[in-house]
Amino acid sequence: MSVPIQTLDNYLKYEVSRAASKAPYHQYQQVLLLDTVPSTNLYAHELLTSADSLQNRRWGELSVIATTQQTHGKGRLNREWVAPAGSSLCASVIVRPHANPAHRIAPEQYHWFTVLLALAAIDTLNSWGIEAHLKWPNDVLIGDKKCCGILAQIAVESAENLSAIVGIGININLEPEEFPVPTATSVLAATQRPRSLDEALEKICENFAQRYEDFARVNGIPSALQRHGISLLDSVRTKMSTLGQRVVIELPDGQKTYGVAEDINDDGEIVITTDSGISQSYAVGDVIHLRSA
Repeated sequence: MSVPIQTLDNYLKYEVSRAASKAPYHQYQQVLLLDTVPSTNLYAHELLTSADSLQNRRWGELSVIATTQQTHGKGRLNREWVAPAGSSLCASVIVRPHANPAHRIAPEQYHWFTVLLALAAIDTLNSWGIEAHLKWPNDVLIGDKKCCGILAQIAVESAENLSAIVGIGININLEPEEFPVPTATSVLAATQRPRSLDEALEKICENFAQRYEDFARVNGIPSALQRHGISLLDSVRTKMSTLGQRVVIELPDGQKTYGVAEDINDDGEIVITTDSGISQSYAVGDVIHLRSA
Protein backbone atom coordinates (compact mmCIF):
# COMPACT_ATOMS: atom_id res chain seq x y z
CA MET A 1 0.00 0.00 0.00
CA SER A 2 1.12 3.56 -0.60
CA VAL A 3 2.04 6.12 2.02
CA PRO A 4 -0.49 8.93 2.53
CA ILE A 5 0.75 12.15 0.95
CA GLN A 6 -1.59 14.33 3.00
CA THR A 7 -3.99 14.01 5.89
CA LEU A 8 -6.54 16.72 6.49
CA ASP A 9 -7.57 15.56 9.92
CA ASN A 10 -5.87 18.24 12.00
CA TYR A 11 -7.00 20.99 9.65
CA LEU A 12 -10.55 19.69 9.67
CA LYS A 13 -10.71 19.56 13.46
CA TYR A 14 -9.67 23.21 13.48
CA GLU A 15 -12.30 24.05 10.91
CA VAL A 16 -14.99 22.21 12.87
CA SER A 17 -14.21 24.12 16.04
CA ARG A 18 -14.13 27.46 14.20
CA ALA A 19 -17.04 27.18 11.77
CA ALA A 20 -18.43 23.70 11.31
CA SER A 21 -21.11 24.84 8.87
CA LYS A 22 -18.44 25.95 6.41
CA ALA A 23 -16.31 22.81 6.53
CA PRO A 24 -17.32 20.43 3.72
CA TYR A 25 -16.04 17.45 5.71
CA HIS A 26 -17.26 18.47 9.14
CA GLN A 27 -19.14 15.19 9.63
CA TYR A 28 -16.06 13.10 8.81
CA GLN A 29 -13.58 12.05 11.45
CA GLN A 30 -10.75 11.38 9.00
CA VAL A 31 -10.10 12.41 5.42
CA LEU A 32 -7.13 10.56 3.96
CA LEU A 33 -5.76 11.40 0.51
CA LEU A 34 -3.48 8.87 -1.15
CA ASP A 35 -1.14 9.48 -4.07
CA THR A 36 -1.82 6.04 -5.50
CA VAL A 37 -3.29 2.83 -4.13
CA PRO A 38 -4.35 -0.53 -5.60
CA SER A 39 -7.88 -0.14 -4.21
CA THR A 40 -9.31 2.33 -1.72
CA ASN A 41 -11.82 -0.32 -0.60
CA LEU A 42 -9.10 -2.88 0.11
CA TYR A 43 -6.96 -0.23 1.81
CA ALA A 44 -9.84 0.73 4.10
CA HIS A 45 -10.72 -2.91 4.76
CA GLU A 46 -7.15 -3.71 5.85
CA LEU A 47 -7.09 -0.70 8.14
CA LEU A 48 -10.36 -1.65 9.85
CA THR A 49 -9.73 -5.37 10.20
CA SER A 50 -6.07 -5.25 11.23
CA ALA A 51 -6.50 -2.91 14.21
CA ASP A 52 -8.22 -3.30 17.57
CA SER A 53 -11.44 -1.52 18.54
CA LEU A 54 -9.59 1.20 20.42
CA GLN A 55 -7.49 2.07 17.37
CA ASN A 56 -10.51 1.98 15.08
CA ARG A 57 -12.23 4.64 17.15
CA ARG A 58 -10.14 7.17 15.23
CA TRP A 59 -12.36 6.58 12.19
CA GLY A 60 -15.47 7.77 14.01
CA GLU A 61 -18.84 7.19 12.37
CA LEU A 62 -17.80 8.50 8.95
CA SER A 63 -14.38 8.78 7.34
CA VAL A 64 -13.18 8.84 3.75
CA ILE A 65 -10.12 7.61 1.87
CA ALA A 66 -9.57 8.94 -1.65
CA THR A 67 -7.10 8.80 -4.51
CA THR A 68 -6.80 10.02 -8.08
CA GLN A 69 -4.95 6.87 -9.17
CA GLN A 70 -6.33 3.45 -8.32
CA THR A 71 -4.34 0.69 -10.00
CA HIS A 72 -6.39 -2.42 -9.23
CA GLY A 73 -9.90 -1.21 -8.55
CA LYS A 74 -12.81 -3.61 -8.86
CA GLY A 75 -16.46 -3.01 -9.60
CA ARG A 76 -19.50 -5.25 -9.43
CA LEU A 77 -19.02 -8.89 -10.43
CA ASN A 78 -15.26 -8.41 -9.97
CA ARG A 79 -14.98 -6.21 -13.05
CA GLU A 80 -11.85 -4.08 -13.29
CA TRP A 81 -12.15 -0.31 -12.81
CA VAL A 82 -9.06 1.42 -14.18
CA ALA A 83 -8.60 4.99 -15.43
CA PRO A 84 -5.65 7.23 -16.31
CA ALA A 85 -4.12 9.03 -13.33
CA GLY A 86 -5.91 12.26 -12.45
CA SER A 87 -8.92 11.65 -14.70
CA SER A 88 -11.24 9.97 -12.22
CA LEU A 89 -12.01 10.14 -8.55
CA CYS A 90 -11.86 6.94 -6.51
CA ALA A 91 -12.91 7.06 -2.89
CA SER A 92 -14.15 4.82 -0.11
CA VAL A 93 -16.45 6.04 2.63
CA ILE A 94 -16.02 4.21 5.92
CA VAL A 95 -19.40 3.95 7.64
CA ARG A 96 -19.46 2.82 11.29
CA PRO A 97 -23.02 3.30 12.62
CA HIS A 98 -22.11 1.54 15.88
CA ALA A 99 -19.81 4.48 16.72
CA ASN A 100 -22.86 6.66 17.33
CA PRO A 101 -25.24 5.45 20.07
CA ALA A 102 -27.97 7.71 18.70
CA HIS A 103 -28.08 5.78 15.43
CA ARG A 104 -29.60 2.32 15.26
CA ILE A 105 -29.08 0.96 11.77
CA ALA A 106 -29.23 -2.83 11.60
CA PRO A 107 -26.38 -4.47 9.64
CA GLU A 108 -28.91 -6.02 7.25
CA GLN A 109 -29.72 -2.48 6.13
CA TYR A 110 -26.10 -1.58 5.33
CA HIS A 111 -26.62 -2.43 1.65
CA TRP A 112 -28.61 0.81 1.36
CA PHE A 113 -25.37 2.75 1.85
CA THR A 114 -24.48 2.03 -1.78
CA VAL A 115 -27.72 3.67 -2.86
CA LEU A 116 -27.08 6.64 -0.59
CA LEU A 117 -23.68 7.16 -2.21
CA ALA A 118 -25.19 6.82 -5.69
CA LEU A 119 -27.77 9.46 -4.82
CA ALA A 120 -25.00 11.68 -3.43
CA ALA A 121 -23.18 11.39 -6.75
CA ILE A 122 -26.39 12.28 -8.62
CA ASP A 123 -26.90 15.27 -6.31
CA THR A 124 -23.38 16.41 -7.19
CA LEU A 125 -23.89 15.98 -10.93
CA ASN A 126 -27.23 17.79 -10.74
CA SER A 127 -25.52 20.73 -9.01
CA TRP A 128 -23.26 20.97 -12.07
CA GLY A 129 -26.26 21.10 -14.39
CA ILE A 130 -25.99 17.45 -15.46
CA GLU A 131 -29.06 15.26 -15.70
CA ALA A 132 -28.10 11.94 -14.13
CA HIS A 133 -30.09 8.94 -13.04
CA LEU A 134 -29.79 5.60 -11.31
CA LYS A 135 -29.64 2.22 -13.01
CA TRP A 136 -30.42 -0.68 -10.70
CA PRO A 137 -28.77 -1.50 -8.43
CA ASN A 138 -26.37 1.45 -8.07
CA ASP A 139 -24.84 2.60 -11.35
CA VAL A 140 -25.05 6.30 -12.15
CA LEU A 141 -25.80 7.11 -15.78
CA ILE A 142 -25.65 10.26 -17.85
CA GLY A 143 -28.05 9.58 -20.70
CA ASP A 144 -27.61 5.89 -21.36
CA LYS A 145 -23.92 5.77 -20.49
CA LYS A 146 -22.23 4.93 -17.20
CA CYS A 147 -20.36 7.67 -15.38
CA CYS A 148 -20.06 6.20 -11.94
CA GLY A 149 -19.95 2.80 -10.25
CA ILE A 150 -20.27 1.89 -6.59
CA LEU A 151 -19.23 -1.19 -4.65
CA ALA A 152 -19.58 -1.93 -0.94
CA GLN A 153 -18.19 -4.54 1.42
CA ILE A 154 -18.51 -5.38 5.10
CA ALA A 155 -15.60 -5.06 7.51
CA VAL A 156 -15.82 -7.20 10.65
CA GLU A 157 -14.11 -5.18 13.34
CA SER A 158 -15.26 -7.49 16.13
CA ALA A 159 -18.06 -9.92 16.89
CA GLU A 160 -20.20 -6.96 17.97
CA ASN A 161 -19.17 -4.34 15.46
CA LEU A 162 -19.73 -4.54 11.72
CA SER A 163 -18.80 -1.61 9.52
CA ALA A 164 -19.33 -0.85 5.85
CA ILE A 165 -16.88 0.38 3.24
CA VAL A 166 -18.61 2.00 0.28
CA GLY A 167 -16.38 2.67 -2.70
CA ILE A 168 -17.12 5.01 -5.59
CA GLY A 169 -15.38 5.48 -8.90
CA ILE A 170 -16.56 8.44 -10.95
CA ASN A 171 -15.23 9.58 -14.31
CA ILE A 172 -14.57 13.30 -14.03
CA ASN A 173 -12.05 14.44 -16.62
CA LEU A 174 -11.84 11.30 -18.72
CA GLU A 175 -11.52 12.08 -22.44
CA PRO A 176 -13.76 10.15 -24.88
CA GLU A 177 -10.75 8.38 -26.40
CA GLU A 178 -9.89 7.11 -22.91
CA PHE A 179 -13.26 5.45 -22.27
CA PRO A 180 -12.69 1.76 -21.47
CA VAL A 181 -15.96 0.71 -23.15
CA PRO A 182 -18.41 2.40 -25.55
CA THR A 183 -21.03 2.56 -22.79
CA ALA A 184 -18.86 4.79 -20.57
CA THR A 185 -18.92 8.57 -20.24
CA SER A 186 -17.56 11.33 -18.01
CA VAL A 187 -18.40 14.73 -16.60
CA LEU A 188 -16.01 16.29 -19.12
CA ALA A 189 -17.72 14.56 -22.04
CA ALA A 190 -21.15 15.66 -20.81
CA THR A 191 -20.30 19.31 -20.21
CA GLN A 192 -17.12 20.03 -22.20
CA ARG A 193 -15.76 21.47 -18.97
CA PRO A 194 -13.10 19.95 -16.69
CA ARG A 195 -13.81 19.77 -12.97
CA SER A 196 -11.59 19.79 -9.92
CA LEU A 197 -11.32 16.36 -8.30
CA ASP A 198 -11.09 18.11 -4.93
CA GLU A 199 -14.42 19.81 -5.59
CA ALA A 200 -15.96 16.50 -6.66
CA LEU A 201 -14.82 14.77 -3.47
CA GLU A 202 -16.04 17.60 -1.27
CA LYS A 203 -19.48 17.72 -2.85
CA ILE A 204 -20.00 13.95 -2.90
CA CYS A 205 -18.92 13.62 0.73
CA GLU A 206 -21.11 16.50 1.82
CA ASN A 207 -24.13 15.09 -0.01
CA PHE A 208 -23.52 11.57 1.31
CA ALA A 209 -23.23 12.79 4.90
CA GLN A 210 -26.59 14.55 4.63
CA ARG A 211 -28.32 11.56 3.06
CA TYR A 212 -26.74 9.22 5.61
CA GLU A 213 -27.89 11.42 8.48
CA ASP A 214 -31.45 11.43 7.14
CA PHE A 215 -31.35 7.63 6.83
CA ALA A 216 -29.88 7.20 10.31
CA ARG A 217 -32.54 9.40 11.89
CA VAL A 218 -35.21 6.91 10.81
CA ASN A 219 -33.09 3.96 12.02
CA GLY A 220 -32.26 2.79 8.53
CA ILE A 221 -35.85 2.04 7.51
CA PRO A 222 -36.07 2.74 3.76
CA SER A 223 -39.84 3.22 3.72
CA ALA A 224 -39.88 5.70 6.64
CA LEU A 225 -40.52 9.35 5.85
CA GLN A 226 -37.41 11.50 6.07
CA ARG A 227 -36.92 15.23 5.70
CA HIS A 228 -39.32 16.93 3.32
CA GLY A 229 -41.77 14.05 3.82
CA ILE A 230 -40.22 11.59 1.38
CA SER A 231 -38.77 8.16 2.12
CA LEU A 232 -35.50 6.80 0.81
CA LEU A 233 -37.46 4.31 -1.28
CA ASP A 234 -39.43 7.08 -2.96
CA SER A 235 -36.25 9.13 -3.50
CA VAL A 236 -34.75 6.14 -5.28
CA ARG A 237 -37.87 5.61 -7.36
CA THR A 238 -37.74 9.19 -8.65
CA LYS A 239 -34.11 8.80 -9.71
CA MET A 240 -34.14 5.23 -11.05
CA SER A 241 -34.55 5.12 -14.83
CA THR A 242 -34.70 1.31 -14.77
CA LEU A 243 -38.30 1.47 -13.55
CA GLY A 244 -40.78 1.29 -16.40
CA GLN A 245 -38.16 -0.09 -18.76
CA ARG A 246 -38.26 -3.36 -20.61
CA VAL A 247 -35.16 -5.13 -19.36
CA VAL A 248 -33.25 -8.35 -19.35
CA ILE A 249 -31.67 -9.40 -16.08
CA GLU A 250 -28.66 -11.69 -16.33
CA LEU A 251 -28.37 -13.83 -13.22
CA PRO A 252 -25.10 -15.08 -11.69
CA ASP A 253 -25.80 -18.61 -12.93
CA GLY A 254 -26.04 -17.38 -16.54
CA GLN A 255 -29.82 -17.47 -16.84
CA LYS A 256 -31.63 -14.51 -18.38
CA THR A 257 -35.08 -13.20 -17.59
CA TYR A 258 -36.95 -10.72 -19.78
CA GLY A 259 -39.68 -8.44 -18.57
CA VAL A 260 -40.62 -4.97 -17.34
CA ALA A 261 -39.01 -3.44 -14.25
CA GLU A 262 -41.95 -2.38 -12.12
CA ASP A 263 -40.57 -1.34 -8.72
CA ILE A 264 -37.99 -1.84 -6.00
CA ASN A 265 -39.10 -3.35 -2.70
CA ASP A 266 -38.14 -2.65 0.91
CA ASP A 267 -35.09 -4.90 0.54
CA GLY A 268 -33.81 -2.98 -2.46
CA GLU A 269 -34.64 -5.83 -4.84
CA ILE A 270 -35.80 -5.08 -8.35
CA VAL A 271 -39.35 -6.29 -9.04
CA ILE A 272 -39.86 -7.47 -12.62
CA THR A 273 -43.02 -8.61 -14.33
CA THR A 274 -41.65 -11.29 -16.64
CA ASP A 275 -42.82 -11.92 -20.19
CA SER A 276 -44.83 -14.83 -18.82
CA GLY A 277 -46.75 -12.45 -16.54
CA ILE A 278 -45.10 -13.51 -13.27
CA SER A 279 -43.90 -10.88 -10.79
CA GLN A 280 -40.47 -11.76 -9.45
CA SER A 281 -37.94 -9.90 -7.31
CA TYR A 282 -34.18 -10.14 -7.71
CA ALA A 283 -31.47 -9.22 -5.21
CA VAL A 284 -28.55 -9.67 -7.60
CA GLY A 285 -28.03 -9.64 -11.34
CA ASP A 286 -26.98 -7.48 -14.24
CA VAL A 287 -29.82 -5.42 -15.69
CA ILE A 288 -29.73 -4.28 -19.31
CA HIS A 289 -32.23 -1.67 -20.48
CA LEU A 290 -33.84 -2.80 -23.72
CA ARG A 291 -36.44 -0.13 -24.47
CA SER A 292 -39.15 1.82 -22.69
CA ALA A 293 -42.16 -0.23 -21.81
